[in-house]
Amino acid sequence: MNNVKMGSRIFCTMAMPLALMFAACTTDGDQPISGGASEEPRIYADITVAARAYYARTLESEDGSGEVTVSAPPSIFLYGGEARLSELDTVTLEPLNDTSFTTNICTMEPDILTGEVTNPCDEGVTTGSFKFKDITLKSPVVLIEAVAGEVSLKAIVDVRDSGSVAIDGISHLAYYRIMNLAASGSSFAAAKTQAESEIMSAFAFDESPAIRQAALSEGVPYALLEKVGEEFGATGSIAGLSDSTKRALETSIEGLNIFTVVQFSPWNFERLREASAQYYQECLQKKTYYANLLASVFDHGTCSAEKEGTFADISGNLFELMCASGSWDIALRERNGARINHTFGTMTDSRDGKVYKTVTLDLDGTPQTWMAENLKYEAEGSSCYDDDAFKGASSNCSIGRIYSFVSMLDSTYLSGALEDEDGYVDYDSVKWDMVADSLGVLDFDMCPEGWHVARYEDWETLFSYLRNNFGAELGKETNWLMQSFGNPTGFGMDMVARVRGANGSYKVYFYPMMYLFAPTFLPESALKPENSMSRAGVFGTIVSYSYSGERLGRHSHFIIEHYYGPATTGFVRCVKD
Repeated sequence: MNNVKMGSRIFCTMAMPLALMFAACTTDGDQPISGGASEEPRIYADITVAARAYYARTLESEDGSGEVTVSAPPSIFLYGGEARLSELDTVTLEPLNDTSFTTNICTMEPDILTGEVTNPCDEGVTTGSFKFKDITLKSPVVLIEAVAGEVSLKAIVDVRDSGSVAIDGISHLAYYRIMNLAASGSSFAAAKTQAESEIMSAFAFDESPAIRQAALSEGVPYALLEKVGEEFGATGSIAGLSDSTKRALETSIEGLNIFTVVQFSPWNFERLREASAQYYQECLQKKTYYANLLASVFDHGTCSAEKEGTFADISGNLFELMCASGSWDIALRERNGARINHTFGTMTDSRDGKVYKTVTLDLDGTPQTWMAENLKYEAEGSSCYDDDAFKGASSNCSIGRIYSFVSMLDSTYLSGALEDEDGYVDYDSVKWDMVADSLGVLDFDMCPEGWHVARYEDWETLFSYLRNNFGAELGKETNWLMQSFGNPTGFGMDMVARVRGANGSYKVYFYPMMYLFAPTFLPESALKPENSMSRAGVFGTIVSYSYSGERLGRHSHFIIEHYYGPATTGFVRCVKD
């Protein structure tokens, strides 16, 4: 603890989002300040509040619907509010009479498109920083509140301490624990130390403090934060929360929008710009944080080597936890039963030296070895996915190239130019009847030696296994092949999207995925759903699209359906001969 003397000027900076500066403090002699408030000398202080808190809405019902979002990093109140400071007795932590100070915080709203702040505040107010100036404190222990609407985030601070303090969800939870410990007879210093230790044990994992603060602010509505604070404050254990609070916390997290984002692979965001790639990575970090938080809440402990590959229940409708690589992760409940025995390997394409991850699936004793990623060989007529829509942006070839069966046909099978004047393939120029008659002699293979373009029979062997063993519906088998939320089969298929937006506000548009298989005639039993179509009876693509989105709060979980289309263009998965 710092000794505070007459005439000395001491600055105590409380960063992100609170800055406190106090000066010219006096004591009786050289002894540190201690004891009850009645014994305290006066402390003269300028206190700067630089915080942001914004209010969305409180819970609309007890089942966890609705939300409140509170964030600390920028040093402004986004929608206005006020900052309050109350002096506390250093022993009882009871408020002292007539020692409360309030400063109004005007609205500083950023433009939704540019992110720039427009300032409707009084002239001269441009930074969002406000001061309690020239106030006299009788006690060094103060309660500071950031108030916006019905939100009142709290932090108990000793202004003699150096270092930084955030007023956010963490400080709010610590407030409840400190108050409970002080009521049980602990000194403020002991209560603060114990509360900080318990907070770190319950709420701090490997993610950065910024991710931790943002995750708690986004995932825990204010009314629920109050419940968690009250119950955690009483026990100091997050595993000691009531069943109803645990369930409300899980439901709140399950409904977050980040789970829409992380259904897609990172390249969907990386190809846009650096900021969007960073946003995606932050979503992944928050997802990991929530997984470890829920593991703590439901008392599953840490993800140890002994638990590797196991699952843990969190009582949710959609998710459960999976222990992988030393950390808990969130996985889709209905698909994790589809743990097809699989082993990973690699293969090298001798044509260009590219190395591919492979997966060998054990389908009731019948092994299948697939490339666990899309083919990237630069064959004639191939191109990068959706590059025309992103001229000047990074290439999409990292996820695999798009191939065209019709580009491999010679002029005998064409009635005119294959491409129209705008450069688009004119499928009507293909003599499809002739193609249908020649399927036995045409070579559409672009895979390395020893591998072949997946045939309908290869896909159907895998699909029928998923239907027969895991209840996958006809036309929806590809849901079990997706990499997001657990990748239970190891197949590693990614959903593709077009991402638009900036400054943390993004829209994700699901885009159909097309996979080629060797052109063939299909049995009638395969042509479900009914929108399957062909050219002269010839099929050659699996077209996957968003069948529906299950709404959970702000989160849409995409359900994928596929149909069979003509032998046109798409990604390629190679299968070992």
